[in-house]
Amino acid sequence: MARTASETVRKAVMEAALALLAEQGYLKTTMEGIAARAGAGKQTLYRRWGSKADLYLELYEDLIPPTALDLDTGSTRADLEGLLTRLFVIYGNTQINRALAGLVAELPHAPDFADRMRERFLKKRRGMIATIAQRGVARGELRADIDPEFVSDLISGAVWFRVLLEHQPLDQAYATQLVDYVLKGIEA
Repeated sequence: MARTASETVRKAVMEAALALLAEQGYLKTTMEGIAARAGAGKQTLYRRWGSKADLYLELYEDLIPPTALDLDTGSTRADLEGLLTRLFVIYGNTQINRALAGLVAELPHAPDFADRMRERFLKKRRGMIATIAQRGVARGELRADIDPEFVSDLISGAVWFRVLLEHQPLDQAYATQLVDYVLKGIEA
């Protein structure tokens, strides 16, 4: 099946955005720079995405669709560790976590984008951890009185802290330690 011109341009733009992110970070990357690297017109980018934030949100969704992190091993611990491990590997291989930090910085200055980010990103991502917690309750692994959304906030907050500050690694050891500490407080 032949690739359309639109798909070819989109692929080039996403590859350029990812390369520039790794080279210079989110804040220094511009739509003009992405367009030049991709060999596309700046207006093409603005027509399709509207802003750098929207482009990087779509890139994040492409690189880490919820299905890439979804698993049900039959164990809450294994599911949580597996989700975090998969996420951290993608972050390490793509630097997309750097875009995530930039997107967070955009939120106070772009209320429309903040609404889109909450709807397209936060709901889905928080829901993944909450679903794992709900399954843990159903299997009797977790206390019946836990709030799955709060469990999601605990884990997500710890991950976001490291994403935003880049002061410690996001690795297997951290995934294991984070899950251990959270589960100690909510296991049945």
